Amino acid sequence: MYKNKDLYKLYKKYNNDDRMSRRFPDVTKRSTIEVINNAINLCDKWDNFLDIGASTGHYSTALLHKFRKGTAIEANHNEHLLDLLRVYQNFSVKLGFIQELDFDEKFDFILMADIFEHIPLIDMPSLLEKVSKVQDVGGVLYILTPNPIYCGPASESSIFHNRGKSDHEGHYKHYDRIEINKVMNKYKYEKIFDSYEEGKVKNFFKRYIFSISIRDKRYSRNPIYRVLSPLFIWIIKIFYYFVDVISYYFERKNRYNDFCNISYVGVFKKCE
Repeated sequence: MYKNKDLYKLYKKYNNDDRMSRRFPDVTKRSTIEVINNAINLCDKWDNFLDIGASTGHYSTALLHKFRKGTAIEANHNEHLLDLLRVYQNFSVKLGFIQELDFDEKFDFILMADIFEHIPLIDMPSLLEKVSKVQDVGGVLYILTPNPIYCGPASESSIFHNRGKSDHEGHYKHYDRIEINKVMNKYKYEKIFDSYEEGKVKNFFKRYIFSISIRDKRYSRNPIYRVLSPLFIWIIKIFYYFVDVISYYFERKNRYNDFCNISYVGVFKKCE
C-alpha cells in the first residue's frame, strides 16, 4: 500500500566508513536506524534532510535514498564526506558551524546524532535558534545524546571538553530528558517520542564486530588471506547474523529503560 524503503538495509549497503570492511557492516545499528526511520515517518514530506555533524556521512548515505536531497554539515574537513559529493548528485556539504552558515531552503528532517553534548553552553542558544529557523512547521528533529543517568555528568567523564585538543572536542554537558524537552520547547519544538539505546549487549558485541571488520580490511591485501578467507567470511557472517538478532532483541527490550543504556533519543516536531 505504501512505498517501502528499509533504511537499515540501505545503511548496510551504502555505508562508506572505509575503516571497516564492506563485507562486514555494523550490524548493531539496526535498532538505531529503526528509530531514525520512525522519526522520518513523522515528517510531513520527504523532500530534504540536514545531517548536522555528519562525520563520514554514514547516516547521510542511507538518508539520500529516502529523501529527494540532503545536506551535511561538518565542522572539520572530512574526505569521506566529500567523496559522497562525487557519488550523489542530490547531496551537498557545508563545512563549518551551522550558526555561521547560510541556507537557501528549509529542511523536513534534521539529524543531530552525538552532537548535543559537544556544544559549548554559550553556543547552544544560537545553534538551536538557527536549527529552528531552517525548519518549517511539521519538520522533525532527531537528537541522540549521552544518557546522564548511565554516563554521569560530562565534567566527570574521560571525554570532558577540557581534555580534548580544541574547544569543540569532547563533551560539555550531558542532558537528561527533562532538560532537553524544556530547551526544545523554547524553540517551538514539541516532543513526539523518546527512547534509550546502546545497552550492555550491543556494546559488548560492537567491540568484536569492529575488530573483525578492521582486521578483514587490513588482511585483504594479503594474497594468502584472500585465498583462505571465503570459509572464514562464511563463518563470520553467520556470527554477524546472530549478533544482529541478539543485539536488536535486547535493544528493543530495553528501549524505555533509562537505567541501562548509554544514549538518549528524543524526537521533536516543529509546532510553530
